[in-house]
Amino acid sequence: MFALGRIRLLPKQAAAIHPTRRTPWIAAIAIAVVAIVISLVFGFAMSGPKPLGAVLFLGALVTIFFVPIYIMTALSCFFYFWRKQRSEFNWIKHGVVPIVGAAFFVPVLIGALGIDFGGLGIAPLGGAARYTPWIVLAWIALGLAAYAWLRQRRPADISQLDRVFIHDDAA
Repeated sequence: MFALGRIRLLPKQAAAIHPTRRTPWIAAIAIAVVAIVISLVFGFAMSGPKPLGAVLFLGALVTIFFVPIYIMTALSCFFYFWRKQRSEFNWIKHGVVPIVGAAFFVPVLIGALGIDFGGLGIAPLGGAARYTPWIVLAWIALGLAAYAWLRQRRPADISQLDRVFIHDDAA
């Protein structure tokens, strides 16, 4: 949130830095509030006094959200060095290690989707967790729609995305 506020894709308040602690305090509070609200809403709505259903749901949701990100991040190392830094490309560091790392996550993703493979006895997703793949797909579709909208309406801001992880006081 802080980085997106810095490049003005979120309100500039998200990029506010605490004057004495030098931390992105508004972004941190916003993320904490969202996490607490989601946890409480799903916890009470899905399981009442028994939190196991909510824990399983949120565990499946987080796994299905983040494992593909880890896979793409690992593979992006290979593609970045292959395309942009070819002179520094090292087959072990930038080829084998990221690809093997991504490959290790594939069974985790398959298991998180409740698909039994290799005789491991993975149970299909049940209860509220069975909706998690659809929630993730809806979130991806929403993100793509937001990207398309921003690309159409605010192309200059979208062009700043490459600066999200670059610290620049001028931003």
